[in-house]
Amino acid sequence: MTRRGPVRLHPRAAAGHPTAVRPRAALVLAALLAIVVLSACGSGDDATGDRGSATAATAEEGAFPVTIASRFGDATIAAAPRRVVALDYAAADGAIALGAPLVAMPRVSGVPGGIQSWRADALRGTAAPALLDLDAEIPIERIAALRPDLILATNTYLLDATLYARLSEIAPTVHFAGAPLTDTWQQSTLRIGSALGREARAQELVDAAERDVRVAARRRAEAFEGRSFAVFLASPDGLGTVTDPGDAFVRFLSDLGMRLDPKVQTLGGDGGRALLSKERYDLLDTDLLVGSAVTPQVLAEVERAPTFAPLRVVREGRYVALGFEPVTALTLPSALSVRWAAREVVPQLASAAMARG
Repeated sequence: MTRRGPVRLHPRAAAGHPTAVRPRAALVLAALLAIVVLSACGSGDDATGDRGSATAATAEEGAFPVTIASRFGDATIAAAPRRVVALDYAAADGAIALGAPLVAMPRVSGVPGGIQSWRADALRGTAAPALLDLDAEIPIERIAALRPDLILATNTYLLDATLYARLSEIAPTVHFAGAPLTDTWQQSTLRIGSALGREARAQELVDAAERDVRVAARRRAEAFEGRSFAVFLASPDGLGTVTDPGDAFVRFLSDLGMRLDPKVQTLGGDGGRALLSKERYDLLDTDLLVGSAVTPQVLAEVERAPTFAPLRVVREGRYVALGFEPVTALTLPSALSVRWAAREVVPQLASAAMARG
């Protein structure tokens, strides 16, 4: 068997976007993952899901066999996969966009039907894969019963060395290079493309999504260029403002021509987040404030705080509260969700950025 080298990452994905492994402490996961867990509908896995194709998606010539190096071990894929299971949102997006024979993917608990808008659009006209409830655990037996010949876990935060070893007994498991939630969406897309034998198509997806963001930024340069912003995610533990310029959400806003407010960035904090007491909400007074919370009730509590409403950014209408889909699109991004956000979220942000009360 010929061994190809580990997946090659596009230089823009590696050098242009910071991806150093950062500790993801309690606040990061509480604010991010609780958005999914607390909105759960309590439904079980779909019983169906035999969507596997008798023929694999068309692979590029010479694509297989391929060996992909990841954090917990190498995955060698001998031939074009025929039954693919994705264990996280971004992996599912990448597989769908690349035409993989996807037999199962995560249920999204916070949206009707368990499938986010951009994913539903991409699946239109095809049989939907089985939906797995993966918020709390990875169901090994359920996955084995699906008989996959490839498992994609490029952004799966529950994956550790023990779980990887068990999954690898079922099928080659392609996952993240560094740590969960630290690979960029560009890196994940290219990694998935290599696993499916569609590296060139994966690069096209990356290029198209980056182009959409550039076009959106150019069309609304007056709204974004040179403005500062801050982002917060609120949970019952408090309000966490994003301080890491390498954060996926922050990178998206920066690519529009804005910059993370320096007074926020200097706060540091654990895992790229800093908890703000109500007495320090003044640090959120910037050109554009984007916020969300794990529940509407938590967000309402933030907005009722006597130190929040008087902020100039709030009084003048330059505060945007984002719902579940936009937050997951930008916090757990993929080529599909980034293109969706460029179309659906950017106009809302631009309108707020131009507001002056």
